[in-house]
Parts: sequence; C-alpha cells; structure tokens
Amino acid sequence: MARLEDWIREACDTLDRCIRRGESRRVEDLLASHPGERPAPELLLELIYTEFVARYEVGLDPDPEEYFARFPELVEDLRELFFVHRIVHAEEDAAEGISESETGPLGETAASDRPEPIAEDAPVLAMLGRYALLEVIGEGATAKVYKARDTRLKRLVAVKILPRGEEKREDGPPREAEAAAALRHPNIVQVYEVGETDDCRYVVMELLEGGTAADRRGQPWKPRQAARLVETLARAVQFAHDHGILHRDLKPGNVLLDHDGTPKISDFGLAVRVERGRAASRQWLVGTPGYAAPEQIWGRSETGSPAGDIYGLGAILYELLTGRPPFRGRNAMETMLLVKRSDPVSPQKLQPHLHRDLAVICLKCLEKDPGKRYPSAAALADDLRRFLEGHVITARPADPLERAAKWFHRNRTAASAGAIAALLLAGLALTRQWYESRLEQEMHGKAVLAEVTARQEQVLRSQQDLARQQRYAEALSQAGQLLADNPGAAEAVLHDPRQCPEDLRDFAWRLLDRLASAGRKDWDLFPPQPEDIGEAAAAVPPPESDSQPVTQTAGQPERTILRLAASPDGRRLAVGCADGTLLLWDARERVASAQTHVGNHVGNGVTALAFSPDGSALAAADGDEVTLWSVPELKLLRRWDAAAQAVRDLVFTGKGEGLLAATDAGLRAASCREEANDAAAAMRTLRMDLGTFVSDRRLWARPPLRPPRNFQPDLTCLAVDPEATAIFCGTAGGRSFLLSWPKLTLTAVFREFNEPVSAAAFSPDGTLLAAASGSSVWLYQRRTGVSRYLREAHFRPIVATAFSPDGRQ
Repeated sequence: MARLEDWIREACDTLDRCIRRGESRRVEDLLASHPGERPAPELLLELIYTEFVARYEVGLDPDPEEYFARFPELVEDLRELFFVHRIVHAEEDAAEGISESETGPLGETAASDRPEPIAEDAPVLAMLGRYALLEVIGEGATAKVYKARDTRLKRLVAVKILPRGEEKREDGPPREAEAAAALRHPNIVQVYEVGETDDCRYVVMELLEGGTAADRRGQPWKPRQAARLVETLARAVQFAHDHGILHRDLKPGNVLLDHDGTPKISDFGLAVRVERGRAASRQWLVGTPGYAAPEQIWGRSETGSPAGDIYGLGAILYELLTGRPPFRGRNAMETMLLVKRSDPVSPQKLQPHLHRDLAVICLKCLEKDPGKRYPSAAALADDLRRFLEGHVITARPADPLERAAKWFHRNRTAASAGAIAALLLAGLALTRQWYESRLEQEMHGKAVLAEVTARQEQVLRSQQDLARQQRYAEALSQAGQLLADNPGAAEAVLHDPRQCPEDLRDFAWRLLDRLASAGRKDWDLFPPQPEDIGEAAAAVPPPESDSQPVTQTAGQPERTILRLAASPDGRRLAVGCADGTLLLWDARERVASAQTHVGNHVGNGVTALAFSPDGSALAAADGDEVTLWSVPELKLLRRWDAAAQAVRDLVFTGKGEGLLAATDAGLRAASCREEANDAAAAMRTLRMDLGTFVSDRRLWARPPLRPPRNFQPDLTCLAVDPEATAIFCGTAGGRSFLLSWPKLTLTAVFREFNEPVSAAAFSPDGTLLAAASGSSVWLYQRRTGVSRYLREAHFRPIVATAFSPDGRQ
C-alpha cells in the first residue's frame, strides 16, 4: 500500500508538469502505465483533482460533467470535490476586489488599508480618534491589529481596524465586538470600545504582549502544562456557551498569553449567538482548516453546536502535545479532505512518553461524530482536572485493577500504612500458628541454640583477642621503626590505647617506651607556691591542642606556653605564655630567675621571642607591640610599635644592633642603639625588592592576579644566617624566599609548602637551611642547591626549629 501511495504522488507530479507544458495527458494514461492493482478511491480522487486543478490554472476551463462521464463510480465524491473547489476559489476571487488585501482559503484577509500616518519619522503611525497607533502587531484576512496608546486613559490597548468595504461581511468586527463585549471573564480578551470613521470600523481591546500559543509550533509543551492551559480555556469557553455565544474558530493562534503566561481567548469574528439551545446558522467553511470540526467545514449539519468548540479545544490540545495540528495537508483542500476522511494520528505515536489518559481525552474531542465528543466544555475541563489530580477519567472507563492503582497513587500514605498493617497482621497470625505447632520442639531448640551461641561467643572472643594482639604486635613493630628517626612519633604510637591497650603492655612495650623517652627532661616551669597549695592540690591534664599548658595546681591560673627561646650560651630559657607572662628560666639551676608581663594588651599573649647574639637582651612581641628586655633581670629597655596587626617572629641582626620583625604587613626594623624611652617608637617598614616572587600568580588566591603597588607579603617567620648576609622569610601562603642583607634584594624563591611556614633556622656554619610547615621539614643546601623534604617529621605541628652546635642534628 505504501508503494502505491508513493506511485500516486509521483503520478500527480508527472501529470501536473505535463499539463503545464501543454501536453495532452490524462489520468487514464497514467493508470494504463501502472500494471498493478487499481488505486483506492481516495488515491484516485487525488490524481483526478490534480488534473482538474492543473487544467483550471492553465486556462483550459475543465468541465465537471466530463469527469462524471469518465469516472461514473466516483460521481458523488467528484460532485463534493468540485463544489468545495468552487467555494474556495469564489472566496479568493472575492478577496481580489479588496484594495491592497489578500484572502486565505477560509475567507481570512491578510491586510487592510493602513490609516494615514502622521509622519514617517514619528513614533506614532497615525491617530484614530483618541488612540495613537504605534505599530502593527497582527494581520488577519480582513483586518489589521495595531498596538495603540489611549491618550485619555493613559494605557496601551490593541485596536483592530476593518475597512468600510468589509462591513457587510458576516465575520467583521461588529459581530466580534458584540460577542466579546458581552463576556467578562479573566480568560477572554476584554473589548473596551467599538467605533467607526468615514474610512473604517474599529474595535478597541485589551493588549496582551505575551505572544500566542502558536508561537512554539513544532515544539511540544510539557503534558501537564498543556493540560492545565486547555482546562483553563475550556472553562472560559463554557462561560461563553453559558451566555449563548459559540466561538467557532478556536486555534492556538487565537489563544493570547499575558506577560505571566495567563491564556485568553480572542478573535470572536466567527462567533454566533445560540437561541433556544442551537444556532440556526448553516454555512460552509466556518473556521480554519486543521482546527475546525468536520461539520463546520463541510456544512453537513448545523454549525451552531457547542461540539464544534469542543473539537477546537481538542485540536489546540493536540498541537500543544505534539507540536503539530491534527491534520496538515499540502494545501487547504487536502487538509479539508483529511479532516473528513482520516482519523488523527494518536498523540502517543508522536510522543511515546505521553500518558495514555491525556491522549484519550484529546482524541475524544476530535471524534468525527459530534455526539461522541464531550457533551460540554465543562465536562472536558473536569476530565482534564481528573487527569491532573490522578483520578480516573470519564473518557475511558477503568477496570477495577486500574482504579485501585490510581487510588493508591493518590493516597500513597494511607495505602502504604494499610498494606503494612495487613502484612503485619498476616505475619503475626502465621507466626503464632507456627509457634503453637512447634512449641514442644522449641524448648529443645532453645537449649541447642544456647549451647551453639555460647560456643560462637567463645570463638568470637578468641578472634577479638587475636585481633587485639595482632594490632598490638604491629604497633610495637611500627614504634621500633620510628624510634631512630622520630622518637616522638614512636612514643605517640606506644601510648595510643587503641593500638597498645594497657592490659597487653609487657616488657617489650616498656623497653621501647624507655628508649623513646630517653634524653627527655620534664621541667615544672611554674612550681606551686606554698599559699597556692591546698589539701586538694592536683595536676590538671593538658588540653587537646597544638600548644601544651605547663604543669599547674589547683588554685593556680592556667598558663599555656606559646613561645620558647634559648640563649646563645644555652644557660637560659625564655618562656612566653598566652596570658602575656614572660619567664626567664635558669637551665642549669632549674629555677625561674625573673618573671614579668609583656605589653599592655592583656590577652594577646607572647607571639615571638629572640635573644640577642651576646645574650644580654631579650626581644618579645605581644600582638603589634615589640619590647626589649635586659637579661637576666628582665628590665624593660625599649618599646616599639610594629604598625601591624600581628608580629609573628623576631631576629637580631649583626651583633645585636638591629632588630627585625616578621608581620602580617611585611618586614619591620628597629635600632637597638637608640636611647631608652618610655614612649613606644615606630618600627621602620623595609621595602623589599621581591621581583618574580610578587609576580608569581600562584601566590594570589583571589583576583587581582597582579600584586598591588608597594606590596608587602604576610610573613610568618624569619632567620638570619651566621654571617648576617642573608635573611630567610616564610609566608602565610607557604612560599618562602631569601633576601640579601642589608640591600634586601631577592636571591631565591622556594615553593615547598602549601601551608604557612611556621619556623626556620640556619646551621651554625650557614650552609644548611631548615624550614618547617605543619609537621613536615624542608632542608636546603645553600652551596649545591640540593633540597630534601621530610614529610610527617613530627607527630605534632612544628612551631620551632634549631640546629645542634655542631650542625649535624
């Protein structure tokens, strides 16, 4: 059959070309050349009509009686076909008489005379009474629609203009205005005014600038969105029906959308009033091909039935769901024949994922027989609402199983609870029956089960003991491997209760613990005073943090040590605490030789400490203030303001004549030779020539990628080599660099860390540099440029680094 249809298409093209070239070809000639079966009547009619139209258009004036004689078996169909042909071409001929207008196949003129413009360059095209016409926003068969401004009420409106030559046409604006003006509904375009001039008649309507439902032709809507829109339209159509008005030209192009997507029905040009239940109109070609009902196009029954508008709503729903109208031929004639003889393709075939109920609703609206459609627009709207809410639709009765499934879908909570309750009741009944039947055997089973359970628990305990012992053995092995390089990490493993439980610690554990703690001495830096000691004195354990509090007793305030510094001769130890306390400790005598409080900002704590090279002075930082103290009496010598938020590190230069401070705002310097003064002097800002270090984009976490002018890095630590020719600077971004001293020019840049550099030190001979970040250490040989990275060198974050006097450790 498909091959026969293809042959008919090719035969139509061949016949059309031959007749237009002046050749004498007929349908019978082509049928004789086709040896196969005779085409079906509808295909044969297509071929006959092609010959008829081609002869008509070349001026041969074909006689219908000739075709009746040639094809007697198709007389009735040919009469109908030629009648429709005369109607269509009569409409076209009538439209040619209208000045500057064109007519479509159903009597829709394309344009009307434009009103006389005021000026070509003016924003207003013309004035029509009190309405200033701004631009053309639509053209129909017999009218133009303008966007206009109501100069009296100061609002934008739409003005539909029809020339005077159209006033006798049945579908002109007076009818539309009369029909629409009687309707006040939020989904029907409101008519404000009807007027006329010497040249035209016009209708002033509500302006909607959201486009039409036809603007997305070719792009299907979401099914539920389309169903909601058509439901809204159906209730508006029902409102019009209730007021005795039938639209008769419902299509996507006549559904205007507001800026918020609200649909409104427009163009009541073909509307009629219903009297006593039906309109007495009996016309041909009422509506638009592809959207009009068969009875409206072919005039086989009265066209004033609500069933025609039901069909139009179904056609709108069909196009919204599939992106195309229900029927679409190559021309208006072919489209009308499809409306009469063919059934629309199911929307589910064009959109396989479309819900079956929505397709059934759509196809019920498009039934050929008006009696098989929905009885009213309200019934259609109600069925769409049932679909949206998950109820059973009336268009397709559901079987009991489907009804149950829909009920479960709508009432999931109640259905789930009922199903669970039923299952529980059934389970309880079966369980009770099973227990009653097996009661005697259960007693014996319990005894056997208890014995098996006891054995399993014993095996499980044995396995757990084996696992604990295995973890303990692995921990001892790990501690032994760490002992040589990192005794602190080995000690941390040994004292982890998860790896080394106390009940398993034996001779091997005690030996490793003694070796890991060998050489370490614990000092009680803040011994309790006699007046602080009571009967309930007790040691307070340190908190879980990187900084360790010193040993304390009940009644004594907590002191957390933040910084330590050893004098060059090793005799004294400076201790800085979180509460601002500065303590000078005699390492040989193990007693505190002096104690004071640093700075005026109580609560900042000691953030940096440094001994002078000869050990006669001690520099300390408290927030943004730097102080210099005499040793060993801790007498205040000088005070400086670092002009920064935080001082992170301090170092002396040369033989102690200068002091450098690492701050969050760069490098600061002060002279220690100045006379003592109670007032705080300002430290100098040293401008560093950072060169490529500053231009490295990886140093910047946020835009701008280029550093600002006079950029100073956020420094976290400093170190000066023994010869006082170079300064190492670590930053909060993990980068570091070497500067020459005293010129402060950049000599090297390092990118070894991703976290802040916390500490740095030069070896006694100045050839080796050590820097720390987190728990890792980086070693750099200055002469050869060879570096080594020690990951996890300590089991806690490193806050200080130092070399042994011989530089080997």
